[in-house]
Amino acid sequence: MNDLKNRNDISILVHNFYSKVREDLLLGPIFNAHIAENDWPKHLIKLTDFWETNLFGIAKFNGNPSKNILRSIKI
Repeated sequence: MNDLKNRNDISILVHNFYSKVREDLLLGPIFNAHIAENDWPKHLIKLTDFWETNLFGIAKFNGNPSKNILRSIKI
C-alpha cells in the first residue's frame, strides 16, 4: 500500500475499509445496527474528516468520537 498523501487517499481507504466492515459477518451487524443505511454517506465524510485532521493537521473534524461511541453502546 502507498502512503496516504491527501484527503482523497484517506477517503478511498475509509470507504474501502468500511465497505468490508459492513459486509463482515461479525462486525457488519454491529455497525449496521448503529448507523442507518442512509446515514453511511454522511458518516464516511465525518470519518474522512477525522483522519484528515489527525493525520495532516487540517482542522476539518469537530467532535468527540470516544464520547459518541460510548454513548451509542451505553457504557
